[in-house]
Amino acid sequence: MRNSRRSSPQQKQHWYSDDIDEGERHRQVFDYVSCVEREQFDVMNRFVQLEALYDPNANVASNPTNTTEAPGVVIENVIASCVDTVHAQIATSAVRPRVMTDEADWSTQRTAKRLSWYAEQLGKKVKIHDACKIAFRSAAKKGTGIVKVYRNAFSEVKAEHVRIDDIVVDEAECRNGGKPRQMHHRMVHVDRHELIAMFPDKEDEILRAQTGRASMALWAGYRPVQHDALVVIESYKLPIGRKGAKGYRAGRHTICIENCDLLDEEWNKAFFPYAVVTWAEREGGFYGISLSEGIAGIQRALNKRNLQIDRSLDQFAFPTTYVDYADAGMAIQTINRAGSIVPVKGETPRTVIPPAVSPEVYQHRESLKGAAYENSGVSRMASSAMKPAGIDSGVAMREYRDQTTQRFAPQE
Repeated sequence: MRNSRRSSPQQKQHWYSDDIDEGERHRQVFDYVSCVEREQFDVMNRFVQLEALYDPNANVASNPTNTTEAPGVVIENVIASCVDTVHAQIATSAVRPRVMTDEADWSTQRTAKRLSWYAEQLGKKVKIHDACKIAFRSAAKKGTGIVKVYRNAFSEVKAEHVRIDDIVVDEAECRNGGKPRQMHHRMVHVDRHELIAMFPDKEDEILRAQTGRASMALWAGYRPVQHDALVVIESYKLPIGRKGAKGYRAGRHTICIENCDLLDEEWNKAFFPYAVVTWAEREGGFYGISLSEGIAGIQRALNKRNLQIDRSLDQFAFPTTYVDYADAGMAIQTINRAGSIVPVKGETPRTVIPPAVSPEVYQHRESLKGAAYENSGVSRMASSAMKPAGIDSGVAMREYRDQTTQRFAPQE
């Protein structure tokens, strides 16, 4: 299944070609995106695993890969602690836009100041800061965060967070560290009536889309699709060259469902309408390396150690009382859930509480927790909302914050 994409190497170049007949572009778009997603199943599966490590109960019912951690095992979630701490330290600080001038006259400076007010108010109107906060947390969890800024069909400016799981990019285009030339936003569950409101002239095609199509029950061979849900793909291909120059070739912007082109137009902008934040760049790829990915092995080892401690406490942490044979009836008549009674000969009754878990096991658990915070660069005091003794003034607190967040300067 994964090698089917490579069997037709020219097929993936055709979806944005000018040679395609009008209204037939959706066939190439769906074939290409589904083939890329099948080929990069390991990438999509990694996103599911990282989300499960952060929240073991996330999308358990609809998880297509069944790779979530057992909820009862996760007792101490250091991944969630590190991600939430960094998110609170950096992403909660709002950024105010400023239009800067250099040796400008008074009129230009006044215009720049009013432009700053306008940009700030527009950001509040579209709730850009809320979308950026979610994207930053997504970058910490999965390596890449996406915010889409666009004008919808009703001429409204929108800024929305987009799950990185829904962005399909061919990693082969970024093998040498280059930027992707095309990007696809695959939306698996889209309301049919919302599409009709956006594209009223395509109502008949939208109502007929995917009706009774058993082949669409699993998108890309593994992702479940509800019976009445629509798969919508919005695709962008960047132009080649500079507009107006010799050899310039326009890009392409399409919105497709499985039986219809909802939108098909040229794209002449040199960028995608997606703002991307990457936690750490992965050499030769578009999808980044996350904070969670760096300590995922430690989290799994900590889960295993906690499970071992829980089982040992349940099985061995019962006090035993030793009594004389004359009192042996106590062992039969007494119901004691906290321990047991054992008759012995010639000794004074005593209660023995054996060590259920070796001290080395507890020590190893603490060393795992320390390694998780050390590898991620998160202060354990910051994660528990504590400050060092003696730091009381506002200046000292700001300096302490600057020092503790120095590790995250690239992301900040």
